[in-house]
Amino acid sequence: MKLAVVFPGIGYHCDKPLLYYSSKMAKSLDYKICKVPFHDLSGKKDLIGNPKRMREVFEKARAQAEEMLSDIRWKQVEDILFLSKSVGTAVAASYAADHDLQVRHIYYTPVEETFRFMQEGSGIVFHGTADPWVETRIVQNGCREKMVPLYITEQANHSLETGVVLADLKNLQRIMEQTWSYMACEEAVYTIRKIEEADYGCEELPEGASVQAAVTLGDAQGREMTISAEDEDLYRKNLVPGDRVVVRAHALFRA
Repeated sequence: MKLAVVFPGIGYHCDKPLLYYSSKMAKSLDYKICKVPFHDLSGKKDLIGNPKRMREVFEKARAQAEEMLSDIRWKQVEDILFLSKSVGTAVAASYAADHDLQVRHIYYTPVEETFRFMQEGSGIVFHGTADPWVETRIVQNGCREKMVPLYITEQANHSLETGVVLADLKNLQRIMEQTWSYMACEEAVYTIRKIEEADYGCEELPEGASVQAAVTLGDAQGREMTISAEDEDLYRKNLVPGDRVVVRAHALFRA
């Protein structure tokens, strides 16, 4: 059985665009759809910039997910896909980690809490640079650390919308195309735009850890994403800006 579980956000329910269309695409790929409609969660006004309140809401949503998914026999599910939004991304990542599930995640506008639970190479992330819930820098660093591709929509808010209707429709189509490529396991070809040293902030590289590089990739439509790659692996494969590559098992290979 193939199962897609939908974890909505606060006020962003399962019938809003990102989750509505991604669920329909999953269904067209023969996934059974299971929705986790959170209820009785507080409004978002008290959450932005309030880690304590965010944690309280997360724990409440996490408990609800545990209850609503308690009847699923995960060992009988061959292919697990989690579609999540906002606070739901933290719940989805936490649930997968706690139950030791091999899940492919599509994270729409993750909150900072999500990266505490996110497993390396577990999915793809979508973020808007005008998202008031989390700084772009935090999302970029989190994605590099967890080795997941990041798709950025410029000037988009927490709903991945800019307020310009026609632009938002075009952005939604692009986001759904990227969602489909990951969901359907299509192998996309990218061009390396640039390679930069990964930003570790004020922290030193952990002992025994490999040096990472931030690799910006572009596709034929001019869209870009940034992934983390081992510097030694890039050197060994002689990959430089301008080369065409594919992403397999969270590593880059010459196309």
